[in-house]
Amino acid sequence: MDDKLKNVILNYKSLPNKELEFGLGLISEDFEDTKKLLVKLTHHLDSLEKNHNNIYTNINNNTLEYKKKEFSDMVLKSFQPICELFPIQTQPKTQADKKAWIDCIDKLERLDGYSPRKVYYIAQKVRGDDFWRNNFLTILKLRKKNKDGLKYINLFEAKFGKNLKQTNI
Repeated sequence: MDDKLKNVILNYKSLPNKELEFGLGLISEDFEDTKKLLVKLTHHLDSLEKNHNNIYTNINNNTLEYKKKEFSDMVLKSFQPICELFPIQTQPKTQADKKAWIDCIDKLERLDGYSPRKVYYIAQKVRGDDFWRNNFLTILKLRKKNKDGLKYINLFEAKFGKNLKQTNI
């Protein structure tokens, strides 16, 4: 800000109109320039926000894709037959429930060493038992542990899987 404008701003009550008009012209010009800059900054900010959101969304989508699990064909093919062993009321209805069941079958295979075919056989035997039919209502129970810390899949294999080795499942 030049000295002449400072003088107008500080002494506006005592200056003649000619000097006030000079100061008003400079201030008006600066005001218009500032408005234009603010509009440009607003557009720039909008553009930055849009780009930020696009990149952020893409990162989230990539993360979800990375986290999305791929299941073997055998696990996916065994899902429906295994579901049919259970009452309709306890079969998975939502996508999240279905994914949980498929994930359980996958973990039984990958982590616990039970093929989907073996899981089906054991579940079929357990569901046919008079006592366990009413206590084994979801495939998810197989990876849970009983009060003794034994996984139900291991318990059920010991109790119902006597023929597993003979049938080569």
